Amino acid sequence: MLKRNKSFVISLVVVMLFTLMPMNVFADWTQFQGDIVNSGVTTDKLPTSSSITADWITKTESAGWFGIDTVPLVIGDNAYVFASSNLYKINISNGRKVWEIKVDSDGGFQLSTPATDGSNIYLGVQEKDKTDNKIKLKVKKVSNLNGTPNVTELAVLSEGGQLNTPITYDNGKLYFGTWKGTVDTTTGGVYYCVDANNGNILWKYTGVKNDNREDGFYWAGAAIVGNYIIFGNDASYIHVLDKNNGTEKDKFDLRKVHTDSREVRSSICVYDNSAYFTDKGGYLWKLNINSDGTLKYEGSRKIGYTTSTPVVAYHKDMSEDRIYVGQGQFSGGKLVCYDTNLNLIWEYTGIGGVQSSPIVYSDGVYNYIYFTENSAKGRGYCIMDEGYSASLVWVYTPPRDEMQNYTLQGMAPAGEYVVYGNDSGYVFGIKEETLKRAFKIEPLVTDIDKLQEESVAVDVYEKK
Repeated sequence: MLKRNKSFVISLVVVMLFTLMPMNVFADWTQFQGDIVNSGVTTDKLPTSSSITADWITKTESAGWFGIDTVPLVIGDNAYVFASSNLYKINISNGRKVWEIKVDSDGGFQLSTPATDGSNIYLGVQEKDKTDNKIKLKVKKVSNLNGTPNVTELAVLSEGGQLNTPITYDNGKLYFGTWKGTVDTTTGGVYYCVDANNGNILWKYTGVKNDNREDGFYWAGAAIVGNYIIFGNDASYIHVLDKNNGTEKDKFDLRKVHTDSREVRSSICVYDNSAYFTDKGGYLWKLNINSDGTLKYEGSRKIGYTTSTPVVAYHKDMSEDRIYVGQGQFSGGKLVCYDTNLNLIWEYTGIGGVQSSPIVYSDGVYNYIYFTENSAKGRGYCIMDEGYSASLVWVYTPPRDEMQNYTLQGMAPAGEYVVYGNDSGYVFGIKEETLKRAFKIEPLVTDIDKLQEESVAVDVYEKK
């Protein structure tokens, strides 16, 4: 006789349901733009459909505009968000706070994106010291990320100033720059190399004062290329140092090419032995990095005011490398695309100022570019590079007025999510609409007769 194999039917239905549900796979995003060359390219399968949603929205501490001005880090299935006084660990799958810990007793604007070695997070703060009540610049380490977190002072920087650049982590060392000045002027700064294990300052570089231009480092994150470190400054120079001892190998004066060049307030993106960056005078630059650390001018293009770090990514459909970079301050911004010979391919306009640095995902044919705008709405965007033009895939606007605010920094990729925060202290986890949302999936059926009626097509029989 034939006997219906009911247990197999149940198992098969369970397998089918879980196959339809996307699995969360997270690649770590350990520092600004993802790595030591600020590539900004991810292999995470980010949302490429026009049907997207804020799967979760999480509120952090904020006071005034002292919200989130740094890019989240991603370790495993958690995002780490630096906001004013606190560091937050947020589960990416559901947006719940795992923990929060005070890292800055004074709080305020935090413009330096932290870095991680996978076990610890390193960040910079400016706070009153308990011993003498004076404001001091400090590097702190947050450890025991998977348990009860612990904060320790790693280094106190006697020169003071503000730590406004991203921290670059490489092989047990931290590289970053400081800045002193006012709204209108820069009065100094230092670039540091600090031992991530014991906090020893391994070297520091003050640069030189040329033509009444003062070195200072603001958003000017470093890239590591072999034994060299390369970064820009407010005096319109690009510096190359020996990363091990801080010895200067070369420097390039942008104003010898364009007298209207201004502060370099982007990080350096290195791709195929070339450095790509922008300056506030409105130029996109390309310099070749020779094997001995010297620099050679390759070209530049006027795109308008920008602090955005470029991303270079291969476009498979067009069989060429492409540069993507943002432009604008608060309004009237755009995202532009050039080839690596600095020929303009397209501009995507009609958006707020893009001070953020984009990230890029390729589906194997087209490139998708993700970025935020620094406008009062604080929107997030996904643009598709179709080859000769760009098209809008999706735009996300926070749903309530109190959630909308300026978004200076960009997004972090996290599996099927993109994650970013804004000046109101909200963190958004954006993903595609799933079958679970589009079609309400009821709990698994336990009534075997009902299951038999609804699953005849997958019934399997065996002889007994």
